[in-house]
Amino acid sequence: MPSTAEKLCRRLYSGSAAREAFALYVLLYTTLTSRYPIGMNVFEADWDLLIVLDACRADALRAVEEEYSFVDGVGEIRSIGSTSKEWIDRTFTESYREEIEQTAYLTANPFANQMREPPIDYLGYSSVSETFLAEHSELNRLIKDTTVSADSFASYDPVFFSIDTGAHEDGIETSMPRPEEMTDRAIVAGRERDVDRMIIHYMQPHQPFLAAASERSYLEPWESDPFDSLRRGEATIETVWGAYLDNLRYVLDQVAVLLRNVDAPRVAITADHGELFGELGLYSHAVGLLHPKLRSVPWVETTAHDTHDYTPTVTLETPGNDHEADLSEQLEALGYKQ
Repeated sequence: MPSTAEKLCRRLYSGSAAREAFALYVLLYTTLTSRYPIGMNVFEADWDLLIVLDACRADALRAVEEEYSFVDGVGEIRSIGSTSKEWIDRTFTESYREEIEQTAYLTANPFANQMREPPIDYLGYSSVSETFLAEHSELNRLIKDTTVSADSFASYDPVFFSIDTGAHEDGIETSMPRPEEMTDRAIVAGRERDVDRMIIHYMQPHQPFLAAASERSYLEPWESDPFDSLRRGEATIETVWGAYLDNLRYVLDQVAVLLRNVDAPRVAITADHGELFGELGLYSHAVGLLHPKLRSVPWVETTAHDTHDYTPTVTLETPGNDHEADLSEQLEALGYKQ
């Protein structure tokens, strides 16, 4: 009877060699970085409020810096991941349990759901879903299990399950919270919850690019699937980059509202990872990539003061665990095709 190693070798030489080879790289990379992370954990910095902009490049934030008074100098840090899942896996670890237990985490990113239902599939990436990794779940044992569960936080709010994605006036149904919905919940949490730290993880400027679409009530192909449009030559980099910057402005407009309606002497604005627009022939983002446009993310320090110029009407309620179909749809809408 062939051994597991022999089965893996056979699988590597069948089907798509490049896909299988990348899966092997992911296995080795993830095994190594579970013990020796590459990048800076945000808990190493001093902040009271951390605002995470999903897939925000440092140069993108610099491009709109002059439009926002609270963006006064864009520094950079090396992210601990090149995808949201990798960032979550490597940020919320046992090494920082004491800090995590004093932190409220509000997130629009559906990958955070894995912390609600451990054990975590550390190899659960769509880019390797049809490779030998999917057939050998026992390989997860090679990866050091360090990520905490959701109940380790002072409070945990999976906003991706807490909003009605089809109830928007512009008629565009999305499988992620809009920035204004995140801001509403963040303001309520900031005023009602007694915690040392709070993390607000917005989903924008990550695709789909909603900013201009809301004015016409539909998404253009380069807004819903920007990187597929680039790969097929159906849109120019200038068009997609412009839509990306508009989506960044969309979320920054809401960050401005947040900063006027919570108290936080030390605020940091950063990203979980960046984005690739054709550099080295690569698009979007994938696990284990070390390209600086993915791993060098913005770091902006500012302050927040509650002027009470806005009053949200939402309440904070944590939903149950019966949303697996919704979760799959959300991940697919974000470009993580299964």
